[in-house]
Amino acid sequence: MGALVAAADKRASRPAKRRPELPGPGLPGSVSVALRASPVVVVALYAAGDTIDMAAGSEAEAGAALAKAPYVAVNVGDESQIGDIAARLPSLAVPSVVIDGHGGCVLAQIEGYADRKTVAEAVDGARPG
Repeated sequence: MGALVAAADKRASRPAKRRPELPGPGLPGSVSVALRASPVVVVALYAAGDTIDMAAGSEAEAGAALAKAPYVAVNVGDESQIGDIAARLPSLAVPSVVIDGHGGCVLAQIEGYADRKTVAEAVDGARPG
């Protein structure tokens, strides 16, 4: 019986394993996955079929690559993709680039078309530390 108590005491004295911080609730799954791997994520908001939005998305993706940050495109017309992004933004302009951080907090938003250099600079400015 003494051995069982000693084993239980050893387990109780171990520090609890820290769970990874979960991204904010209601985020699209692709954004949540990206936030588990990186402190910042470039999210391009677009309307399907719009050529300007597609061009803006390509520039956002290139800017994310320059800044070495994950890139996620989110179609605002698809409820399964948009999640609660609209509620977290000051405005839901499309096209738009959103820099998300851990916990799903919006670190920056660029409304309208942004070139790759502007996106990369926004990511660098939003990075912690």
